[in-house]
Amino acid sequence: MCLTTGLLPRVHTAKEDMVVYKYGIILRGSRINHYNFESPLHNFVYGQNIIYKTEFKITKFGFQYNIHDGFHAYIKENTCVKDTTLRTNGIFVIPKGSKYYLGIHGDIVSNQIIFKELKNMQ
Repeated sequence: MCLTTGLLPRVHTAKEDMVVYKYGIILRGSRINHYNFESPLHNFVYGQNIIYKTEFKITKFGFQYNIHDGFHAYIKENTCVKDTTLRTNGIFVIPKGSKYYLGIHGDIVSNQIIFKELKNMQ
Protein backbone atom coordinates (compact mmCIF):
# COMPACT_ATOMS: atom_id res chain seq x y z
CA MET A 1 0.00 0.00 0.00
CA CYS A 2 1.17 3.52 -0.67
CA LEU A 3 -0.24 6.99 -0.29
CA THR A 4 -0.36 8.80 -3.62
CA THR A 5 -0.34 12.57 -4.02
CA GLY A 6 -0.55 14.74 -7.12
CA LEU A 7 1.79 17.37 -5.77
CA LEU A 8 5.09 17.27 -3.94
CA PRO A 9 4.04 15.79 -0.58
CA ARG A 10 4.34 17.96 2.52
CA VAL A 11 5.61 16.32 5.68
CA HIS A 12 3.89 17.28 8.95
CA THR A 13 4.99 16.79 12.56
CA ALA A 14 2.40 15.67 15.12
CA LYS A 15 2.08 18.40 17.76
CA GLU A 16 0.19 15.97 20.03
CA ASP A 17 -0.85 12.32 20.00
CA MET A 18 -3.28 11.69 17.12
CA VAL A 19 -5.97 9.01 17.27
CA VAL A 20 -6.33 7.13 13.97
CA TYR A 21 -8.03 3.94 12.78
CA LYS A 22 -6.94 0.84 10.90
CA TYR A 23 -8.94 -2.11 9.57
CA GLY A 24 -7.70 -5.56 10.47
CA ILE A 25 -8.05 -8.96 12.07
CA ILE A 26 -8.35 -9.63 15.80
CA LEU A 27 -5.73 -11.99 17.24
CA ARG A 28 -6.00 -13.12 20.86
CA GLY A 29 -2.86 -12.22 22.82
CA SER A 30 -1.15 -14.27 25.48
CA ARG A 31 -2.76 -12.37 28.39
CA ILE A 32 -6.41 -11.97 29.40
CA ASN A 33 -7.95 -8.90 27.73
CA HIS A 34 -4.84 -8.55 25.56
CA TYR A 35 -5.28 -8.52 21.81
CA ASN A 36 -3.01 -8.29 18.82
CA PHE A 37 -4.12 -6.71 15.58
CA GLU A 38 -3.15 -7.95 12.13
CA SER A 39 -3.14 -5.66 9.13
CA PRO A 40 -4.48 -7.82 6.27
CA LEU A 41 -2.55 -6.13 3.46
CA HIS A 42 0.96 -7.06 4.61
CA ASN A 43 0.03 -9.46 7.45
CA PHE A 44 1.84 -7.16 9.89
CA VAL A 45 0.91 -7.97 13.50
CA TYR A 46 0.70 -5.12 16.02
CA GLY A 47 1.00 -5.81 19.75
CA GLN A 48 -0.77 -3.47 22.13
CA ASN A 49 1.02 -0.36 23.43
CA ILE A 50 4.23 -0.91 21.45
CA ILE A 51 5.71 1.98 19.45
CA TYR A 52 6.45 0.82 15.91
CA LYS A 53 8.83 2.92 13.82
CA THR A 54 9.85 2.98 10.18
CA GLU A 55 11.37 5.26 7.55
CA PHE A 56 9.46 6.64 4.57
CA LYS A 57 10.37 5.89 1.00
CA ILE A 58 9.08 8.43 -1.54
CA THR A 59 9.07 7.73 -5.28
CA LYS A 60 7.94 9.84 -8.19
CA PHE A 61 5.91 8.39 -11.05
CA GLY A 62 5.05 10.95 -13.70
CA PHE A 63 3.28 13.79 -11.91
CA GLN A 64 2.50 11.70 -8.84
CA TYR A 65 4.44 10.97 -5.68
CA ASN A 66 4.03 7.70 -3.80
CA ILE A 67 4.85 7.35 -0.10
CA HIS A 68 5.78 3.79 0.83
CA ASP A 69 6.88 1.96 3.97
CA GLY A 70 4.96 4.05 6.47
CA PHE A 71 2.09 3.07 8.76
CA HIS A 72 -1.15 3.68 6.87
CA ALA A 73 -4.37 4.54 8.71
CA TYR A 74 -7.49 6.69 8.54
CA ILE A 75 -8.10 9.94 10.38
CA LYS A 76 -11.82 9.31 10.90
CA GLU A 77 -13.35 6.00 11.78
CA ASN A 78 -16.16 6.39 9.25
CA THR A 79 -13.62 6.39 6.40
CA CYS A 80 -12.21 3.09 7.69
CA VAL A 81 -13.96 -0.16 6.69
CA LYS A 82 -16.88 -1.08 8.91
CA ASP A 83 -16.79 -3.98 11.39
CA THR A 84 -17.55 -7.53 10.25
CA THR A 85 -17.48 -10.86 12.06
CA LEU A 86 -13.72 -11.50 11.86
CA ARG A 87 -12.40 -8.04 11.12
CA THR A 88 -12.69 -4.81 13.02
CA ASN A 89 -11.41 -1.29 13.30
CA GLY A 90 -8.43 -0.88 15.57
CA ILE A 91 -7.76 2.32 17.47
CA PHE A 92 -4.18 3.51 17.04
CA VAL A 93 -2.17 6.54 18.11
CA ILE A 94 0.38 8.43 16.06
CA PRO A 95 2.65 9.70 18.85
CA LYS A 96 3.53 13.35 19.35
CA GLY A 97 6.64 14.23 17.33
CA SER A 98 5.94 11.66 14.59
CA LYS A 99 6.27 12.64 10.95
CA TYR A 100 3.24 12.08 8.73
CA TYR A 101 1.71 12.77 5.33
CA LEU A 102 -1.98 13.32 4.57
CA GLY A 103 -3.86 11.74 1.69
CA ILE A 104 -6.91 13.07 -0.11
CA HIS A 105 -9.27 10.29 1.06
CA GLY A 106 -8.99 10.80 4.81
CA ASP A 107 -5.92 8.58 4.91
CA ILE A 108 -2.64 9.24 6.65
CA VAL A 109 0.78 7.60 6.64
CA SER A 110 3.18 8.06 9.57
CA ASN A 111 6.64 6.94 10.60
CA GLN A 112 5.45 5.84 14.08
CA ILE A 113 2.28 4.20 15.37
CA ILE A 114 0.92 2.48 18.50
CA PHE A 115 -1.95 -0.03 18.59
CA LYS A 116 -4.14 0.87 21.58
CA GLU A 117 -7.32 -1.21 21.45
CA LEU A 118 -10.03 -2.73 19.31
CA LYS A 119 -13.00 -0.56 18.51
CA ASN A 120 -15.60 -3.15 19.53
CA MET A 121 -13.80 -3.87 22.85
CA GLN A 122 -14.25 -0.37 24.36
